[in-house]
Amino acid sequence: MNPTWTVHDEVEVEGKLLVPGTTFKCKAERGKTYRFTKYVTTEEGAAWVDCYGGSSGREQSRSVRLDSIAPDSIKKPKKVE
Repeated sequence: MNPTWTVHDEVEVEGKLLVPGTTFKCKAERGKTYRFTKYVTTEEGAAWVDCYGGSSGREQSRSVRLDSIAPDSIKKPKKVE
């Protein structure tokens, strides 16, 4: 049986809000910056952040656990008008 996934457009990490376009770094990965895409949860309790980024010139989509995000590195996206 497949789990039911719920997709969220935002999630809070230690008081800082992640919305699409917000950049952050992962604790164990030096020099790699990612852009938040979405937060996904399942009925079984699994949860992860989908994002895009990585090493310069080698960006890719990936999923990371919420606790691997470095809260001090979170930067709000610039407003596009």
